[in-house]
Amino acid sequence: MTVELVNILGGAIVAILGAILRQYMILKKEIETLKLSIAKNYATVDSIKDLAQAQKEMLNQMIDIKIDIARFIAGSHKDEDRHKQI
Repeated sequence: MTVELVNILGGAIVAILGAILRQYMILKKEIETLKLSIAKNYATVDSIKDLAQAQKEMLNQMIDIKIDIARFIAGSHKDEDRHKQI
């Protein structure tokens, strides 16, 4: 009976260790997936920051162009006024 008890306990221990190992492997896979997801999100955030910076620079250039056009138009009107006076 002692041998049977040892066999039962041994089988139970092997089953428990197998379940623990299985859970460990599942958690390890999930952790690797999370690491990959975090890396992708970090890369995406950097890309979005770069895009926002590029758009900000483009907006500043468009504002400068608008100001230059406004000055040009204002200068043209002054020239027209001078020609009318002459």
